[in-house]
Amino acid sequence: MDKSQAINTFWNSFGIPAYDEYTVPDGVGMPYITFEASTDAIGIDVPMTASIWYRDSSWEAINKKADQISERISYSYYIKAIEGGYMVVKRGNIFAQRLNDPDDSDVRRILISVLVEFLTEN
Repeated sequence: MDKSQAINTFWNSFGIPAYDEYTVPDGVGMPYITFEASTDAIGIDVPMTASIWYRDSSWEAINKKADQISERISYSYYIKAIEGGYMVVKRGNIFAQRLNDPDDSDVRRILISVLVEFLTEN
């Protein structure tokens, strides 16, 4: 599994579909996750964000999904073996932030901030 595949696998491991933020299929229904995909070499913490999207009148379900992601990363990090080494996912600063949609009061979005380090040769 290469770096990009590992990022995709991580975000798709939370029970709802996840898409690179630039390739969300037309007409896809909520809930889903969109994520940034950036890579670098060892020693570099790559800041990335993901957004959890729900259509709901309440924040309860989306908050539970954010909590699930938080628990996976824990208070230190999540590590995944990849081609040539490891991918380490850590909490970013500010980890989770609620955002609204000015055009639709039923769209719920939580922006997740992570730091990803690739412990690989290149």
